[in-house]
Amino acid sequence: MRKACKMFNLVAMSLVLAVLSCAGALAQDYPPIKISLTAAKTSFESTDPIKLQIRVYNAAGSDVITREGFFDQNFYTLITFTDPDGLPVRNIYKQETNEPGPTDSFGGRPAAEVEIIPPVAPPLPGDTLVGERILILENAREYYRLEKYGWYTAEILVPMETFSYYEADERGVTYGFLDDPGRKAYNPVASNKVRFEILSPTPVTTSAVQVKVSKLTIGLDARPRTIKSALANIPVKLIPQSEIPADYYPINWKTYGEIWAWTLGGSSAAARIVTCNTDSKGLAKFEGIPQGEYLALASYDDSNDFNYMGSPIPAGDPGWTTPPIQINLMVIEKDNGKKIPGKTRKLKGSELVITEPEFVVWGSTAEKYPFVFESVGDWSVSTAVAPPQGFVTDYKELSAQVANEMETVQFTMTDKGSQWKETDVTYKIKHKGKTQTIKSKIGIKLTKELAKKKGLGVYGHTPVPGPFKGGKKVKDEGKD
Repeated sequence: MRKACKMFNLVAMSLVLAVLSCAGALAQDYPPIKISLTAAKTSFESTDPIKLQIRVYNAAGSDVITREGFFDQNFYTLITFTDPDGLPVRNIYKQETNEPGPTDSFGGRPAAEVEIIPPVAPPLPGDTLVGERILILENAREYYRLEKYGWYTAEILVPMETFSYYEADERGVTYGFLDDPGRKAYNPVASNKVRFEILSPTPVTTSAVQVKVSKLTIGLDARPRTIKSALANIPVKLIPQSEIPADYYPINWKTYGEIWAWTLGGSSAAARIVTCNTDSKGLAKFEGIPQGEYLALASYDDSNDFNYMGSPIPAGDPGWTTPPIQINLMVIEKDNGKKIPGKTRKLKGSELVITEPEFVVWGSTAEKYPFVFESVGDWSVSTAVAPPQGFVTDYKELSAQVANEMETVQFTMTDKGSQWKETDVTYKIKHKGKTQTIKSKIGIKLTKELAKKKGLGVYGHTPVPGPFKGGKKVKDEGKD
């Protein structure tokens, strides 16, 4: 077996040690490895970095023989925080750990690779300190959702087992024996607890949030007749963006389904996710929502091409100070009966609401791209589309005069076939003598049949959603 520094799976290790302890196979006493956790301050301002120091060291005065990989663990990802409401705090990043492999055998006995941690001793000049690691976590917020105001507790809990002796093979790989009568379990090794406060800068602002879910039924032509109707009994979730796992970033239509499934998984964040069904007017009403960044996400089961539609709510939305916050989620039904999600933007002065496709599903050589405008006051809107290379449109630009009404323009795009990417959109908007330009992008998705025919994935040449693996390096003092 090649000797390697392996991070064993903590959950699996805990179960193994618990079973052995219950069977009376392993003795329990004070662990020879100590963990000390220190906070830089007892109180932090709301935006302060929360700096912690972790010291892991051999306090036994003699060598400690333990499973290979124990001493090199990322202890900064093993902190258990309890928030001001008594709830556990989620680690943002998934731990990169390996499942324990099959039991080794050495000399005909069941064995495991081990490492030897020497006692702490002052290093000679130029030497590295042995038997001790000091990790400086400059800002725990980079790894944990420490967003509530109030008092937190923190400690490190990690399982460990030790052996009374070891043997080495001809390559120098060291083994401890699973039938060693001196083998001991420490489940867990616990640090001291630290307590600190995150101070609230101002009283918490709350607002009502109203999410309206509607269907826009689009006619056939370039300037088609459009009918708007409310959608009742649509489940809508209001999800704090800070709770959404990093794997689902960037948050967009490609990850809405994964986010919805995650909300059903029974995580500790579920207590902070609110669900409401729309009423007969298509409204889902949420009261007393603390100011922050949210995702309004609805589930829709009447389309073969999509099942979820969403809209972000920024912390700077003016509705936090002048309630309610109003969000529109749209289903666009085209003349061929195909349904796609719409995304909206609202312009003030008086008011103009623009609805465009979130993405268009391609299953043939031509698809329609509708744009819907609803206004209070007189607005002039010119819409230009720039399709990706290899596609053509029947019109480069279409204009609409919108005066206290709803108007729609619709482009037909044809595949001549090259780059399956987003379509660029440019709006030139005139209102009360002022002109502004807004740019947007329409996503693309291929049916499975067309994707197979084109030799592509369903997202064409655009990025495919997948696991996000991140994390910043933690300063590790006293270690090569």
